[in-house]
Amino acid sequence: MSEASEILYEREFRESNALPDNPYRGFYGLNEFLLDREFVTPDWIDECRIQLILINIGAYSNKCIPKEALQRFEKIINFFYDAGKNCIVRITYDTEGKGLEHEPAYFRLVISHVKALAPVLKKLRYKIWIFQGNFLGSWGEMHTSKFISDSRFKKIDHILGEALGNECFRAVRKPVFLRNDICDGKMALYNDGLLGSVNDLGTYSSCVREDVDRELDIISKRYAVVPNGGEAVCDPTGNFKPSLNYIVDHMKKCHITYLNKYHDVNFYNRLSGYIWNGDDEWKGKDGLSYVEAHLGYRFFIKKISAFKVNENKVRIVATICNSGFAPISKAGKIYITNSVKDTCITKKFILCNDIQSIESEQEFTVTIPRIHGENEEYYICMMTDEGERIHFANDDFKLEAPKP
Repeated sequence: MSEASEILYEREFRESNALPDNPYRGFYGLNEFLLDREFVTPDWIDECRIQLILINIGAYSNKCIPKEALQRFEKIINFFYDAGKNCIVRITYDTEGKGLEHEPAYFRLVISHVKALAPVLKKLRYKIWIFQGNFLGSWGEMHTSKFISDSRFKKIDHILGEALGNECFRAVRKPVFLRNDICDGKMALYNDGLLGSVNDLGTYSSCVREDVDRELDIISKRYAVVPNGGEAVCDPTGNFKPSLNYIVDHMKKCHITYLNKYHDVNFYNRLSGYIWNGDDEWKGKDGLSYVEAHLGYRFFIKKISAFKVNENKVRIVATICNSGFAPISKAGKIYITNSVKDTCITKKFILCNDIQSIESEQEFTVTIPRIHGENEEYYICMMTDEGERIHFANDDFKLEAPKP
């Protein structure tokens, strides 16, 4: 064997069925606030890493939003951000399914409210992961509104786009709003009818499964690394009862990253009754556990090899998989660090420069210098560019030092 191909270390690993505590994926909690009421710091906050903050501005539907209300808005977002939560924000006039009744009488008032909140949103945009909707519709879902039109939506989008920029994602309720170029920026979808019918309760333009798949394929290619999510529901008629394989396949096609943990208990009860029969570590586990673990990204290390290049260098080859429903929405890198135990000698090298590109199974290679010594140690870590640690879904992973 030539020196360049001499294997110093090689080991394969398996994905565990653990649930790493990773950001920007998983179930979310819902928090509703009336903007005309004083904000009182909650005594308790939901355990979910992701929190949807629903701000009801219905009290101001026919008048200006005062300064003190804008200050309350800022306090609410800061509270959840400071608590370490990934913030999804939705502003709405209605939380009762009565958008036509609770919205302003005139569109100019809607515009005045968007303009009033725009400076606050601009100030907070680095603290918001996803901004949903455009103020309009029942529950802020961009339907059941007297102001539904492309021209009006574009006017709102222009103001929101200038305020939020590309620092956070913006999500719309249906793909049609993306196809019509009503919105511009880092766009995603929030689907609050997921699995309620073949076309997710009207989310897609057709009721035929093949047409829905074609629409999802187009959206998936154009918006590959955005966080889609929402609420999974049972069919109100009781006729549509998808299997676990159908549910998982649909969530993969939709790139589902986050779901409301508490919305439809019947859906989650049904999911808990399913058993996963895939050929992996999850075989025999209930469907709810499988879905929860695979929302968004789920990285695990499949194989590590080390090859001797020369006396001073080693080539590390790592096979890394993403078994989740979606790519990660945040940019980041994978690093290899080698160090000498009980010393300050440490060096870090980039193994993967773009973790958003890892959609299934991918191999990465890096050549790094050796640190000579009996106590040489190697580590692999994944970090977002914002400095947040991403944990691998491996129970048995340990990267041993290649032997001299």
